Amino acid sequence: MQLYESIAGADNAPKPYRDLAAIRSVAAQFDQLDPQKVVDRLKPLATPGNPWFGSAGELVAMAYLKQGKENLAGPLLAAIAKDKDVPQSLRSRTRQLAGLLGYDAVDDVDRTLAELREAEGGAGAPPAAPAQ
Repeated sequence: MQLYESIAGADNAPKPYRDLAAIRSVAAQFDQLDPQKVVDRLKPLATPGNPWFGSAGELVAMAYLKQGKENLAGPLLAAIAKDKDVPQSLRSRTRQLAGLLGYDAVDDVDRTLAELREAEGGAGAPPAAPAQ
């Protein structure tokens, strides 16, 4: 953790490394940190278009949930789930969490089902409908 903190605070380190170190540091300490500290530290990275949006956003959303702020966590989780630049595993996880909170995180149901089937290697996919 100290290594992450030293990199995150090193002005001479490239910004992508500082940002990654900040995310890793918060993730490693998440259970011990005050949720507001997580939000304050990572909210600047938890914005659509930021390369760290998914990772930072998920941690910020979890901090919001610890604070009882489902109204802030849900839309953030839904935005992560809909972001095509976020890894599929993270999109799937945040889609489920957003849904549990009552937020729609699916733009295209058919495409989402196809992505899920592909991620599962086609296992459990229903047979294709016969051509008419």
